[in-house]
Amino acid sequence: MQNKVACGIIQTYKIPCGTKYLANKEKRGNTMQSQLKRGTLELCVLSILCRGDRYGYELVNIISGCMHITEGTIYPLMKRLKDAGSIDSYIVESQEGPPRKYYTITDSGRTIQREQETEWRSFSTAINSILDGEEPK
Repeated sequence: MQNKVACGIIQTYKIPCGTKYLANKEKRGNTMQSQLKRGTLELCVLSILCRGDRYGYELVNIISGCMHITEGTIYPLMKRLKDAGSIDSYIVESQEGPPRKYYTITDSGRTIQREQETEWRSFSTAINSILDGEEPK
């Protein structure tokens, strides 16, 4: 069984072994959200660090309020940002467990954050215009 559908309507496919595959707008949304997450996570991290130093778990908790991420997502990004000179890190002893590695943004990271924020705001304004039915002039 296969149904052709318009936006947001559930699609059901019958796979030969009898298993059903359900592809709805949430599934497609997750794919889009995943792609958007990859493209914006660096901007989110740099923006948070512009407001103050944070340790990795704090970053995960803050960003998780907006999108689903895990520590396994954030730490490879932090290494890339550190290798690129956008952030630096330092260790602080913790009374609640092991020492924590705090991240701080560098001058280079602040420049990158400003450039990415400008690009994001321009891009999102353009997309919102299309979604709102505005035509380019």
